[in-house]
Amino acid sequence: MFEALIIDFNRTLYDPDCKALEEGAAETLKSLRERCRLGLLSKSGEGNRAEMFEELGIRRYFDVVVIVGEKGADSFRECAARLCAKPENVLAVGDQVKKDIRLAKSAGCKTAWFKKGKFAGVEPESADETPDYTTTDLKSLVSIVGK
Repeated sequence: MFEALIIDFNRTLYDPDCKALEEGAAETLKSLRERCRLGLLSKSGEGNRAEMFEELGIRRYFDVVVIVGEKGADSFRECAARLCAKPENVLAVGDQVKKDIRLAKSAGCKTAWFKKGKFAGVEPESADETPDYTTTDLKSLVSIVGK
């Protein structure tokens, strides 16, 4: 069981092309919130992200929100520390093996690749890009967390 989850925003919870949450995102967050602490990690991107999280109705599910200019392994470590969890007890969820998965692994987190959308065809090329779990459906995170 994981103490906490760190979830990427763009293209994991939110589809910027459709300007909407991924299917089942809110329900999944509600279920995950009942099982462990949740952190949201996002690049600053366009507009006010904090406001966007409120408007989408997802801010309430997260214990911690970390918004950074550029993601790095330190971003995952900071989020884990703010969640009062050791990185090895955290599952980080993201859509890019080259960035989210690699950076989270280098921070010491377990990883789950949300293999859907723009970066789904970009396969891992090394051990540091290979996720511990792979899913194409956010809802399956609930069963992964239960393992």
